[in-house]
Formats: sequence, structure tokens, C-alpha cells
Amino acid sequence: MGERALPNWLDSYMLFTERTEPPILYRKWCGLWAIGAALRRKCYFEWHETVYPNLYVLLVGPSGAKKGTAMAPVRTLVKSLTVPHSGDSGSVQALMQFIAKSAKRENEEVDENGVKIKHCDGNMLVFSDEFTVFTSANNPDLYPLLCRLYECPSVHEHKILGREGGDFLRNVWIHLLGATTPRSLRDALPQGQASEGFTARFIIVWGDRKEKWVADPKKTPQEMALFDQLQEDLLRIEKLDGEFTPAPGWYQMYEAWYLNMEKEKPHTEEEMLDGYFSRRAAHLLKIQMAVSASQDDSMKFTPKSFLTSLHLLEEVERLMPLVFSGHGRLPTAVVIPRVARRIRDATEEDGGIAYRVLVGEFMRDLTKDEMDQIIQAWLSLGRVEMFTENGVRLIRFKEKKG
Repeated sequence: MGERALPNWLDSYMLFTERTEPPILYRKWCGLWAIGAALRRKCYFEWHETVYPNLYVLLVGPSGAKKGTAMAPVRTLVKSLTVPHSGDSGSVQALMQFIAKSAKRENEEVDENGVKIKHCDGNMLVFSDEFTVFTSANNPDLYPLLCRLYECPSVHEHKILGREGGDFLRNVWIHLLGATTPRSLRDALPQGQASEGFTARFIIVWGDRKEKWVADPKKTPQEMALFDQLQEDLLRIEKLDGEFTPAPGWYQMYEAWYLNMEKEKPHTEEEMLDGYFSRRAAHLLKIQMAVSASQDDSMKFTPKSFLTSLHLLEEVERLMPLVFSGHGRLPTAVVIPRVARRIRDATEEDGGIAYRVLVGEFMRDLTKDEMDQIIQAWLSLGRVEMFTENGVRLIRFKEKKG
């Protein structure tokens, strides 16, 4: 297929979006999502089950955190791909009809000899600027449906309104990128649905404020040239087809991580967090397909791609439990990310923050009891630790070992 225009697609995407205001994590995960969009169901990894590179990525943050700005570049990039895009309709019937329509269109694509080009019938990208509108509370059936479609079933049966019986869709593949606020997520997603594993299938990316202020966001000629190269290489990635396979040394690294994962799992009663950790290995494998495709055309899982993927996952997981622990219970869910960022910054700069200082800084937003509830939840998750130094009680983020 010739040489790529760029040495690493994700690194180049981060360079292209460097002069934008969204949080770094928003930008990274939008970039990873774009690579997965190009791979689709035609790429996979055979494990104890077939793992496909579809991701459900949800950007969560208050208004002004630049979620829409983060999504804009990849929305433009993936338009050049052949995979169909769904609208924001949250109706189960509308979603299924769109999949059926896209499947029919793909089945009609043939090469010069009349042979079908695609062997994937139900590929679909879902782009939702306001995810809780897409998953309207008036459509409770949408939650279990998205859970089933996340597994990329070979055959999915669904009922057709106004007709007896049902219809069958083959090789369904849904790839979702959405955004919402903490309060909207808490209000829209019932506890019962979450406990059934809905949030376990999502990579939830926290961002409590924009990363920087950019007075002149107009793209430079160099950045526009880089965008053209990103689009060129994304179309090249779209041509990848088949199975990702392990390179020498990969399995040993994966095995050591997997067998140690249970020891690192936070102790919590949160069903949503338990559900996520039960799927953590699958999330890592999905990410590795995107990371491998970002690096080259080899379709190999290497020690390098393992370490890169693990870093990406652990980086986003650091704040992900804040969504789960605040969901549906605390009226202070919007404040939680700000408290977390303050503790994280203080840990990096000073090794921690005095408990009384933390309570004082947030006294207008939280009572002492509410702050204690938040800290106690993080202590039980193993995300922070409290200690006494020179008679002062301090709190800091807990460093991961190894």
C-alpha cells in the first residue's frame, strides 16, 4: 500500500489539535475513536471470543469544557470513510431502520467482477453531541439494545412495527462517540439500567474545564497540510482487513498484567465500577487495535502497543470512578471533578493538600459532611490516601505501583 504520510496517526492528530482548547484526554479519545471508525467490523482479534475495535466513548464535563470542540475534527475526518453515520435520533425503531438501510447499501457495493466488496452488513457510526438526548428517558429499551449491539452480534433479530414477526440483521457493528454533562448523565441514566452493565461498556472521559485559552484558533497552512495527511492516512487505515495477531513478547506482558489485574481492582460496592472492571481486558484489546493501526499497517500487537494502550487506559481510568461513584446518588456530582483536579494538582506540585484547606476552598459548594462522603468513597476505591505530616492531615492521589 506504499508508505504512510505520517509516522503515527494518533501522535499527529494530537499535534494537529494542539492549538485547541479541549482537555487533552478529550482529544486523545476522539483520535482513538476515529481510528476505530476506519477499522470497523472487518478487523478483529481472536481471543476466547472475537473482539472487534468498536468503542463507546463518552466525553463528560460541565458546559464550557469544550466537548463539542473536541468532537469537531473527527466528525470531519470520518466523513471521508465509507461507513454510514447515524443521526441523533434516540428511537429504537429509527436506530434499527438506519442500520438496516446502511446494511442494504453496503450489500449493494461490488467490485468490477460483481463480487461484494464488503462482508460487514451493519457498520454504523453514532455521533451524539448530547448523549442524554440520544438516549432519551422515554426510550428505556434503547439501553439494553445498545448493550446487545456493543457485542457486534453475527445475527440480531428485531421486531418491525406494524408487522408480524421480525427482521434479521447480520454482522452489526456500532461505534459511538457522545458527550454530556455530569448532571444530565446522572438524571438520564437510571440506577437499574447502569447495574445491568450499560456503563460497563463505555470509556467515560472526564474533563472539568478547557485545557487552555486560545485567542486565535484559525488553522495555519501547516496545520491544514497536516489535516490533509491525517485524512490520507485514515483512508489507508480503512483498507486494513483481517485479524490482528500477537508479536513475540506481547502475550507474556498481557498475561502478567491480566493475572495481576484482580489485585489492583478497587474495593467498592459500586455495581457500575464492578461491571466496568469485568470488561477491562476487552477494553484494552480494543484500544490496542487502534494503537497498532495508528503506528503501522502490520496489524500486530507488540510490547510497545501494549504499553501505549495500557497507559491510555490507566490515564482515563484515573478519573473515571468519579463518574460512577457520583452517579445517581450525590447531588454534588458536578463539583466532584473540580475537587479531584485540585487534589491531583496539589499532589503533583506539593505532594498533597491539607484536608482543612480542601474543605475551606470548597465550603461554598460542599458541606463538610459532603466532602467527607466524597473522600471516603475515593479512599474505598483506592484512588487517594490520607496521611499525617507534622501534625497536619493531608490527602493526595495514590500513585500506581509498577
